[in-house]
Amino acid sequence: MMIDKDQQRKGYGKAALILLTELARELNRPRVASSVVQHKDAAMRFYEGFGFKQTGAISDDELVISITV
Repeated sequence: MMIDKDQQRKGYGKAALILLTELARELNRPRVASSVVQHKDAAMRFYEGFGFKQTGAISDDELVISITV
């Protein structure tokens, strides 16, 4: 999922993550994972504020992050 830069900071990303984690719980999926472009500090702060943690893995030059739901 990507939110266009002109649409960021409007709550769309947070709303999508809430729906995604709720769906994961309903489907009995204990973890949601994603990736973030390295050196995108604002994106990492956004995900960390939601509860995501870095896993230490790299995928396609992006940092892998996950959250337990």
